[in-house]
Amino acid sequence: MVTLVADKTTFEKHYRISDLARLWGLGRETVRKLVKDDPGVVKIRMGRRKAHTIYSIPESAAQRIHTLLLNPQVHEPKSLPALVSPYRPIRP
Repeated sequence: MVTLVADKTTFEKHYRISDLARLWGLGRETVRKLVKDDPGVVKIRMGRRKAHTIYSIPESAAQRIHTLLLNPQVHEPKSLPALVSPYRPIRP
């Protein structure tokens, strides 16, 4: 499965987190949380610390994530990133 995603996205345009943050008008940390667990995103860890991770987001993954942001009600809640959930948490 992983190789299929890689084969399709190898020669696509790739974005960095700062590029998508600027395009979408969101904060860098918000975009990082949205893309970090996406299966198409390439993660390059520089050293041992997670703080030194570079994310390379293929155009198809960026489009998929942006579609989730625009239409959260179309998708099942369990498939949405935590930041996009259409439901408000119930507080006791």
